[in-house]
Amino acid sequence: MSFLFQATSLGLRALAGPARRRFEESLEDPTSAQKRTLERILRLSRHPWPERPTTWRDWNTVGPLTHQRALFSENTSGSGAARKSIPYNLDLLRSFRRMFLVWADDLLRNSPRPLRTGKTFISISPRPGENSGLEDDTGYLGPVLGPLMSRFLAVDPRLQSHTRSETFFRAVGRQLLAAEDLELCSIWSPTYFLALLDFIQSHRGEFSESPSRPELRRLLGSSEVPWRRVWPELRIISCWDSGMAARGARKLKELFPASLIQGKGLLATEAPMTVPLIRSEHPLPLWNEVYFEFLDARENLVDLTALREGGTYELAISTPGGLLRYRLGDRIQVSGFHQRSPQFAFVGRAGGVSDLVGEKLDAGLVQSLLGPLIEGPYVLLPKRQGYELLISSPDSLSGERADQALQQAHHYRLARDLRQLDRLEVTAIPNLERVWLEAQESLGLRAGDFKWSALVPDPERARRLRAAVDARLKTSSTSPSPSGLGTPGRQV
Repeated sequence: MSFLFQATSLGLRALAGPARRRFEESLEDPTSAQKRTLERILRLSRHPWPERPTTWRDWNTVGPLTHQRALFSENTSGSGAARKSIPYNLDLLRSFRRMFLVWADDLLRNSPRPLRTGKTFISISPRPGENSGLEDDTGYLGPVLGPLMSRFLAVDPRLQSHTRSETFFRAVGRQLLAAEDLELCSIWSPTYFLALLDFIQSHRGEFSESPSRPELRRLLGSSEVPWRRVWPELRIISCWDSGMAARGARKLKELFPASLIQGKGLLATEAPMTVPLIRSEHPLPLWNEVYFEFLDARENLVDLTALREGGTYELAISTPGGLLRYRLGDRIQVSGFHQRSPQFAFVGRAGGVSDLVGEKLDAGLVQSLLGPLIEGPYVLLPKRQGYELLISSPDSLSGERADQALQQAHHYRLARDLRQLDRLEVTAIPNLERVWLEAQESLGLRAGDFKWSALVPDPERARRLRAAVDARLKTSSTSPSPSGLGTPGRQV
């Protein structure tokens, strides 16, 4: 272990001590911790306690949310809906920092393969011209932790000023490949990291010449790049691993079998909600930072003490940033208990229903019906009189079989029987993972924030994304390959 990393580790653990102790106490008595958290949030708030759970529409135009001034605003990722500009005050920033301290302290204490160099890749994305108070994700860490961590970054966060994704991937790829001692990757979406690896492999000639790593020519020259040998010291990859991200996380485990793939749990622009621990199977709620409420399938509020293992609930949160009883749109399942605290597993997004003629499809339902049939990435798009399924391989699924699978959903089958919906179209697009990511990015989404979903419920956004995919394909030699018989993309 280098002296610098050893000294930094000791300092970080000392900083983390108070936050870690309060967190562990909250796991023993979540109810008391939640009472204190709510009292603190209400003292900060400029608004009365709402009578019902709220949405962004309730807060978008009401002025300052707390008695603390807003330091800046940060945009939500906007994967499936319009972006929201979330105001950050000091207390909200401190919540993010305490979450980071608890997580980092746990890694230093309990990592199966102890960290020795601390070399870290923290996900960054191009966001030129974006009005944000944070230059990059290290800004969440503050004036002490941020500079401390910057000494161990494998990639310069300032690279996100690049305006083109290819230029950005080239710059990030070069710096990352130079970091032979890389030990930790903290990214959001596994799709983002897989797309970066795919770009490096597709442009291997540009990356093979490295004075500091002459062996790269041999490693990158393989038909299947042995990524675990490119970064032999990689201990931990922290990323989303639930819902549609589970497939990408499994792929990363295949590429890096000796690395721990640690799920991030629930972490949103609005607030940190859970923290993953090495010795806990699922992430644990931050009872000291956010006040949680739980809505069942009938939208009845369920008390914390009444949560049952296996139960699925939608979250409403109240935050130090001033959002009260805010329906975030995330559904969780109580996956078990750690000490006296429920563990939360992300299930999917609430709402987000595609309903052209009453078929009522949502991402969770689509994933449950189509997921078992498809090996690679896929996404379902509403069209004018039906749906199109984008897949990555022309041989992976026929349109008839996919349509029959969707007809297990009663309302979809009824719409098909009544000829309100056309038969499902299936279109195969090579390198769909990267093409879809680039399409999202062309509509303003930061690449590192992208959450893959089985369905784009909004027809207008689906239309714009499909047009962006076509534009990407026209600039390359790749063309969509229709699966099955009939007109291009149409199953008959």
